[in-house]
Amino acid sequence: WATQQVVLMWLMMGLSVCEVARSFWPSRRTIGRWWQWLMAGFNTHSLYLRSRFPELGRAVDWIAFWSLCFERMRLGEAMGWLDRVEVRVP
Repeated sequence: WATQQVVLMWLMMGLSVCEVARSFWPSRRTIGRWWQWLMAGFNTHSLYLRSRFPELGRAVDWIAFWSLCFERMRLGEAMGWLDRVEVRVP
């Protein structure tokens, strides 16, 4: 989860998948898949995480939501919370 979080944070800062892939071991395809997964799961993930962490409700879009979430917890912790409420995570 730690590597995935750093990769996703770099993408949220505006770097391209190719730029990020030059700095990390996952392939461009894997990094792209992670990015798509984060976008696709936003509605479900944000619903459950906002119900547990109301301060995340201040985010105006999915990138702002995940940026705020990553300031408060690691990606692994967020996925742990989602798993506890039976939301499917990879």
